[in-house]
Amino acid sequence: MKITLDEIEISALYAFLKGREGDLDTQLLPILSRMEQILYQQLSIDELERLTSSLDIEK
Repeated sequence: MKITLDEIEISALYAFLKGREGDLDTQLLPILSRMEQILYQQLSIDELERLTSSLDIEK
């Protein structure tokens, strides 16, 4: 089964998890790392920074 997320959704989830990286369970850290790899493969650093900085995610 494949699940598809668009770049806004995965960027929001990435920013949310990245902001809580120190509190994440060890099972979530590999997922965060994989999301980061996918985002950097699909988007430029500038695009990723623009997407994540435009999200209003409270810690």
